[in-house]
Order: sequence, then structure tokens, then C-alpha cells
Amino acid sequence: MTKSKVTAIIATAILLIVGLGCSRLAMPGRSNLFEGDGAVKAAAAIKEKIGASVVNVIRLSVKLDEMEMTVQSPSNPKNIDKYVFENGKVTGPEPVQVFSFGENEMTADKYPSSPIDEIGFAAIPDTIQRAIALSKLENAKVDLVSMDAQGGEQGTPNLKEEREKERGTLDSEIKEKRKACFKERSRIGDCMRELKPLEDRVQQLRFGHTVGRAKLVLTWRIFVEGPRGRKNFWADKNGKLNEKSF
Repeated sequence: MTKSKVTAIIATAILLIVGLGCSRLAMPGRSNLFEGDGAVKAAAAIKEKIGASVVNVIRLSVKLDEMEMTVQSPSNPKNIDKYVFENGKVTGPEPVQVFSFGENEMTADKYPSSPIDEIGFAAIPDTIQRAIALSKLENAKVDLVSMDAQGGEQGTPNLKEEREKERGTLDSEIKEKRKACFKERSRIGDCMRELKPLEDRVQQLRFGHTVGRAKLVLTWRIFVEGPRGRKNFWADKNGKLNEKSF
């Protein structure tokens, strides 16, 4: 092989290496949001893009390499904005149309929301692995973790038991106070007014809401799928799993 051919081969190899290196640098970095601190970094990037100290999340979805977040606009509390983290970059805000029911419009201020800093993004990897293990599905994987407002019992299974216990105690207290009220007929009006807060609390516990408005909290839904089946799980906003699938 002549010296000129060797030189040409070396030069070609150098160009290929440089070209490959440049192409790699040009490619946006793909993130795995189901491992390590991928989801934490994605949420932080979205918050930085929004540029507000407080970001109220209405709903969001987390996939392997994408996070889509719908928030209450910091500039106008009635507006809903959407942001997407993908390939290491954040796009948005994209305006979201509000739903209308007759004269009622579901503006952002009418949705339950959670501050982004109160959501346990760091728990996503462990919660996913726990859900996969509990599913007992062959070759299972998680393709989506969605988060939106649900009844508190979904993500906190012992909440219903705690409410029932408190309600039983209050029912007994109300029963005794009513007996006392009828024994003191001269102050029955005041007595019944004193009972009102206790009765309101019983209603809250019975229906899981504050008086006049449903109480919904941000809740995770973990979708586990395998070749032979699919199971889904709830978790609270910090990733504490309800180990009973739905």
C-alpha cells in the first residue's frame, strides 16, 4: 500500500470520527423519566420554563421519555397552559381550551391543583417497580403514570377507615348532645346551633368532601402492562402506593 493511500485512509477515518462525534453532539439527549432522577429533572425544567415561584399543577402524564404538564397560568389564574418535556427540552406554553357547560366555563381556577414542589417526582422509579412486582404479570412494564384530581381514598386506602372511625365517634357525641338539648328546653336553640359544626363534619366524613364542594386531591395512576394482561394502581401525590389494583 502506498504512502498516499495510507494517508487517504487515515484522513477518511478522522473525518468519520469527527462527523460521528458532531452528530452525537447535535442529537438532543433522550431522558429516561422512569429511572434515577429523570422525572425530577424534567419537572424542574418545566418549572424553570414557566418562570414562576409557585406552579399549580392541574394534571400531568409521565411516559418513559416525555412529561406533559397542564398548569394554571401564573399570569392569569383563569387560563390553562400546557408544557411538554421531551428529549431534554421544554416546549410551551400551549394554551388549552376550557370546557363550557351552558353558562359555566371550567376555567383553571375551578380545577383542584397541587403545587409542583409538593409532588413526589423522586418516588416515581420505586413506585413503578413496586407496582410491577405487585401486578405479578409476566414481562410487565409501565407505559404511563398519570396524575390528576381524584377522591382521596384512591391513593390513601386507609383514609376511608380513618373517616369511618371518626364518624362513629362523632355520631355518639351528637346523640348524647341531642339528649342533653331536649333536657334543657330553655336553651334548645343555642344547643342545636352548637351541634351544627359536628353534623357538618359528619357529612364531610360520610361523603369525603367539604360542605358544598367535592374534595379531590392529586392522585397517581400507574398503568402496568404485560403480554398476558394489564393492571393499574393508585398512589398518593408522594408515590405511596395503594397496593390493591383497580
